[in-house]
Amino acid sequence: MIRRIVADWWASPRGRRLLVQVGVVIGILMAVIGIFSARYGWLVAGLIVVVIAAASGPWRTRRERR
Repeated sequence: MIRRIVADWWASPRGRRLLVQVGVVIGILMAVIGIFSARYGWLVAGLIVVVIAAASGPWRTRRERR
C-alpha cells in the first residue's frame, strides 16, 4: 500500500519537483554553513547536492511526459 502511494507520488511531475526543490534548499544550506564556518567539505558537499538536485529537475520531468 505504501509502496503504491510512493510510486504514484514519484510518477507525478509535482512530486519530483517538490523533491528537487527540497534537495536544492538542503544543498544551499549546507553550502552556507560551509562558507560561514570555514568547513570546505560542507561547501563542496552542498554544491554537489545542488548539482544533483538540479540535474534531476524540470528537464527530466518534461522529457518523461512526452
